[in-house]
Amino acid sequence: MERASTQYVRSGDADIAYRVSGTGPPDVVLVYDWGSHIETLAEQPFLDEFLLSLARFSRVLWFDMRGIGMSRAVVGGVIPVESWVDDLEAVMDAVGSDEATIVAQGHAAQMAIVAAATHPERVTSIVLINGFARFARADDYPVGMPPRVQRVYARQIELQWGTGAFATLLGRSLADRPGVVEWWGRVERYGATPGLARARFESILELDVRDVLPLVDVPTLVIHNRHNELVRVGHGRYLAEHIAGAKLLERDSADHWPLPDVDLVGAVEEFVTGSRSELRHEERVLATVLFIVKATIPRKKETAFNRWYNDKHCPQFLRYPGAVSARRYKAIMGEDKFRYMAVYEIQDEKTFRALMKSGHMKALRRDYDRWFGKVSERARFAYTQVWP
Repeated sequence: MERASTQYVRSGDADIAYRVSGTGPPDVVLVYDWGSHIETLAEQPFLDEFLLSLARFSRVLWFDMRGIGMSRAVVGGVIPVESWVDDLEAVMDAVGSDEATIVAQGHAAQMAIVAAATHPERVTSIVLINGFARFARADDYPVGMPPRVQRVYARQIELQWGTGAFATLLGRSLADRPGVVEWWGRVERYGATPGLARARFESILELDVRDVLPLVDVPTLVIHNRHNELVRVGHGRYLAEHIAGAKLLERDSADHWPLPDVDLVGAVEEFVTGSRSELRHEERVLATVLFIVKATIPRKKETAFNRWYNDKHCPQFLRYPGAVSARRYKAIMGEDKFRYMAVYEIQDEKTFRALMKSGHMKALRRDYDRWFGKVSERARFAYTQVWP
């Protein structure tokens, strides 16, 4: 799929930066949290893969909200609530989109809620990922961030913004991956100065769209990572409880970033289209070869290993023509010394042999060796179907 380029559309007195990926229908509007910068975010393979995963079943309109990232800055970091829907419509109009599902992460969920409540003719449904209606604690909202923590966090933003240190909070499962902290530091620096970032955060603390929740009358999927320490799962539960008919998916993850995990992307796809690609048997190609890779890894490296395998390695493997599916398993009994097993379905033996000699496979091996070659042990096997 051809990589998207950044474009701009005028909305009132602001220029809004956006990108388009995929063809659709349907249309999906993707909006990230307030620490966004669409071009720098796209440099990171796991976020790029999340975007491409959505683009496989939709046309994705990805934009930075006003005052964030590449879109026009606002004075003092004040969040321009009154322009949210105007900017959304400007992006949709620019590409000829009449209606769309909004997939919103973090603070962007507040925008999605307002848009769904006020413009249901254009917002067909919303997916809220690690989002909230209000971020700060209140007497009637105990799940919010306490005042003492607010002050500490605001101070840390001013002191550490631009270093990438917040990557350890936003992406716990992969922050120790080489280059991730440095990359997030660039996102921060390109998106705002430390003072502006703190002003944005403090402005978000003042926002509260809870009174809008009963007005949302479009299908809603709330996805929240249960161990997210920045936006606690209580925020997601509150959304699901106060939006009529909302579905709640709690995931066993500590990440705030949306990653291209099979269950996450599959849940979004099924919500938007009515089915998951993996369930469309009539579209599957009959595979006659199984390629199996077994591996063992030190336990202290398992979290990073599994995240890399799921988010990067398997999706990249499946880009080879004739690679039909990929699944991973963990041993639960037996005497095999290998703890993990990846099973790939290949269309036929000819395709498999070509894959083994291809530059695609060489690149996959180099990437594996780069990250885990010195700390893991692995074995490879291939089987061709003999019956039925």
